[in-house]
Amino acid sequence: MGAARPRRALRAHITTRNVARDLDRIRRTLGEDRISYLGYAYGTYLGSVYASMFGEHLDRHVFDSCVDPGAVWRASTRPRRRRSAPTWTPGPPGRASVTGSSAWARTATR
Repeated sequence: MGAARPRRALRAHITTRNVARDLDRIRRTLGEDRISYLGYAYGTYLGSVYASMFGEHLDRHVFDSCVDPGAVWRASTRPRRRRSAPTWTPGPPGRASVTGSSAWARTATR
């Protein structure tokens, strides 16, 4: 339990705005006045935040997809309910039955 506490304290400082600040610090360290940026998935959100904070230092930029800012990381960090996989029950030749959740089958095939 004690090892988890420092991580929680650090997590409060790992924000998209702070990552954008780190990105700009890298730009300055490299001595570049402007950077070009290509973002995929979360990178599109990060690029948008960087552009809103440091737009004067952003040159060419491509955001490959859209990310809902209200949902960033929320879905990936939320504990997931595990559904049991269907069970195959052997039967006579050519006939078998499946038991289990049809909801599992729907989510497993998405």
